[in-house]
Amino acid sequence: MKKIVLSIFIVLTLVSVLGAKPTDTRHFSTNPAFLANSKRGTFEIGLPILGFEVTNSYLSIGEIIGLASAKDFTLDLNKLYTSLGDGGLEYGFTLENALFSTVHIGQLGVGFFTRQETYYFSSLPKSFFGILANGNQLDVPITGESNIILQSFAETGLYGSWKLDNFVFAGTLDAYFPLAYADNAKFNYSFVARSNGTASFSASANLPMYTFLDAKAVSNSSGNFDSAGLTSDAISSSLSSSMGFNVDAGFMYRHPKSKKPMWGGALLNIPLIPAKAGSKLNANLTYSAEIANLLANTANIADAVTSTESQPAKVEASENFVLMPMKANGFYRFELLPFLDVTPQAELVFWNPTRLNLGVNANVYLGDWIDFGVGVHRNDFVWKAETELALNLYIFELAISAAVNGPDIGSMFTAKGLEANIFIALGF
Repeated sequence: MKKIVLSIFIVLTLVSVLGAKPTDTRHFSTNPAFLANSKRGTFEIGLPILGFEVTNSYLSIGEIIGLASAKDFTLDLNKLYTSLGDGGLEYGFTLENALFSTVHIGQLGVGFFTRQETYYFSSLPKSFFGILANGNQLDVPITGESNIILQSFAETGLYGSWKLDNFVFAGTLDAYFPLAYADNAKFNYSFVARSNGTASFSASANLPMYTFLDAKAVSNSSGNFDSAGLTSDAISSSLSSSMGFNVDAGFMYRHPKSKKPMWGGALLNIPLIPAKAGSKLNANLTYSAEIANLLANTANIADAVTSTESQPAKVEASENFVLMPMKANGFYRFELLPFLDVTPQAELVFWNPTRLNLGVNANVYLGDWIDFGVGVHRNDFVWKAETELALNLYIFELAISAAVNGPDIGSMFTAKGLEANIFIALGF
């Protein structure tokens, strides 16, 4: 199965494109000036039908498909432990959808957009699997900790642009609210086996999650999570009291003759008014066990175990402000031939943790109708190799892209993750 997945990707790479031309309108979330780079010129509606990414640091997509169809399987703990990097067993996903509409007349452009993005990333410490694979040393505690990142936002806004000679200056005013946002979320565990035959184990996932919904709409009289009060009126009321505002600002320089974007940059999610969370869901999932007189209870180990479990998640009112991650990015296009160019990009994300995303695209153009491209990117802890095919019939455009990914540059072709996007544009 792994060979089949890799073969399909190689074929796609030879006949398709990477992650699209990085300056097309479908990438407006990285620079609002890209909305002025429409192939339709006057009016355009853009609709990404599908956008998702999944990743993990152990199993390839082919192996996951094989396990799903298998009647039984064997997990080699030693192989699992030795194959993991220092980050442990990492896993995550991204979901993104957007809709935009623009009108450009003369030097001015206006429009609107709506967008939703959910990003989740977490891991299990490598030391946890070390206990399972290699055992432990008596009377020596083993502990581990990892972070949980959850950022889910919805936003809608207005777009405006101005073409000045060969430059395009653009900006958006965005209203946004947090669908789900985890602040300082962590997973940790501890284990110790003692020489007197006793042992202790504890694990907890502390997930303080904020949302725009009012606490009364998502809790019962006991303060536990309950969606019975989640009505359309409650959602509308929560939106009006939670909404915040951002500004995105970007520019690009276009080639004097071809009008292709040559270089540019953007500042994203510049806060004007921060969104306010309506409620905080305290999901503190814990499990602990004390094992006493294990050597004396080998016939019935259950009699030696005393365990405690977590209580239901509690909901409380929140006045916390929630900001979207602020970003700064830029690109530069090298025209190697009239039909071939290479575009490196970089993005700095000012968030916890602060991170640098890098990428490079190579694109081939068959007239104005077909774009081909390939590229490599490091984006939010994941390395990926992308490919895309874009067909432009002026009033109609279809772009399909796919990518494989991995936790490091050496493993991205092992297809431990997958990304897919479909984009349609209409206009004139």
